[in-house]
Amino acid sequence: MYGHNFGLKAAVLSFNRHTQLLSWAAKAFFGVCNAAYFDDVDVTEPSYCGSSGKHVIHKLAELAGTPFATEKDTPFATARVLLGVMSDLSDFKSGSVEMRPKPGRVGKIVRCLREVLRSDKFPSGLCSTVCGKVEYSTSSGASGRCGRAPLSALRMWQHRKGPRKDDDPIPDWVADAIQFFIQILPVLPGRKFFFGKKKIRRRPIVLYTDAMYDPNKTPAGMVGIVIYDPEDPASKWRYASAAVPQELIDKFRKRKQYVGQLEVLAAVAAFRRGHAGMLRSGRTAGTAGGCVAVRWHAAPRGGKA
Repeated sequence: MYGHNFGLKAAVLSFNRHTQLLSWAAKAFFGVCNAAYFDDVDVTEPSYCGSSGKHVIHKLAELAGTPFATEKDTPFATARVLLGVMSDLSDFKSGSVEMRPKPGRVGKIVRCLREVLRSDKFPSGLCSTVCGKVEYSTSSGASGRCGRAPLSALRMWQHRKGPRKDDDPIPDWVADAIQFFIQILPVLPGRKFFFGKKKIRRRPIVLYTDAMYDPNKTPAGMVGIVIYDPEDPASKWRYASAAVPQELIDKFRKRKQYVGQLEVLAAVAAFRRGHAGMLRSGRTAGTAGGCVAVRWHAAPRGGKA
């Protein structure tokens, strides 16, 4: 047959080879800065090019017998949406480009999550859809480094064992994960890319945190932090430790061991110390699925707090 049979199972993937060829030809022979994803093509070029790059893409598609739909064409702008992500070039002259979820996407996700909490129902199909949208939004805005633990909790609910009903009530740990994304998604910053001359940036601060819990000791719980700041003129190394009040531990869900919760608490305490705006890398001694906040201040020069 002449043309492309979209009834075939692999039709979409094989058609992607066609658009990739057009994209490559535009780059190799005409120097057009572009990116193709199936039947969508993005073109980025300076204003003095007069849309010549887009003209090349259209002509190549016409010569290949697969012209693009002109009614779906969008004019050039400093900020455009492609595949649900806003690429903002308005700060290009200062050497940065920002990518973030398109306007309205985060609001829709948050409204959906609020409705889930209100109804106390989270069917597996809806959970799968929400997880995909949340994962895509956080990856485009934060390089996939945000919300892994609560997202894992939602996936566990989606693939829970045993009989599953759409009207099953939501357990507390799922509600906590949903509440996390309701709070974090609206304030999640976009992902910035820097180019050109490298800006002079401060050297990264390295953070180490740890915790212990032994019900046979007094105090039963302890948290500790060590901060290495190579640009601190007073002291490169600072440390602090503190006992966790028993009334705070009593607020956790009853269990034999609380070291996971306290390890998260140690990291929160370290950020509250005053380095939150400068921390670039760090390590925690363990992992936990939740997050808590506590009012705790380390000694200004290290030592016991």
